[in-house]
Amino acid sequence: MTRSRALTWLLALPLTVPLTAPLVGCADDGGGEELLGETGDPDPGDGDGDSGDGDGDPGDGDGDSGDGDGDSGDGDGDGDGDGDGDGDGDGDGDGDADIDTSTYSAVIMPGAFDRITITRVNVDEPNCTRMVLRSPVMFDMFDIDIPDMWRIEEVTNWRQGWCPDDNADPDTFPDEGWGEITFGGYDALQTYPCVLNFDFELDINSDPPSTSIWNTQGVVVDGVNCG
Repeated sequence: MTRSRALTWLLALPLTVPLTAPLVGCADDGGGEELLGETGDPDPGDGDGDSGDGDGDPGDGDGDSGDGDGDSGDGDGDGDGDGDGDGDGDGDGDGDADIDTSTYSAVIMPGAFDRITITRVNVDEPNCTRMVLRSPVMFDMFDIDIPDMWRIEEVTNWRQGWCPDDNADPDTFPDEGWGEITFGGYDALQTYPCVLNFDFELDINSDPPSTSIWNTQGVVVDGVNCG
């Protein structure tokens, strides 16, 4: 039997064609280029689930909402949340976070009515305020809680870091406030408090308007016999 020359030539050819073409259904790295049967992540192809930089946030690498400062998103990086960049809570730009740096004193004034004169001095503002408490009184114009029978009789204010001895020529007469005054103990006759605690704000009707923060504890009342 004679073999065909054409068939013999075909069998003698070397297998020189490389198998380099990808097979349909195979994936390269589990990223975003899978062709069939993909079970990886829905991101563009790096396998981490974020937008492509590997940190898990929207794309700036800091883990916050996108401005790079780590705070709630006002863009200033100070963490105060009101957007003024001063780090305080009242938005006035002074950076004091509503801390009261004033000095206080209190003294009794016995008479037909029992009175206590309170002096607050703040050289940083600058400001000096005198408040007179009177008893027995039932009502006043302030929204400041005070133990029964004591009320605010008057408030005077000077826009300076000291109070005149004669109380002359005050700049303003504040008539609004919010918060509370509490007492720490009484004298033997239960007439005067031994200690005053302040946690309130006064609306200083100045130009421009301002607020006076009273925030301190343990102001000793002079002239009271508390043993």
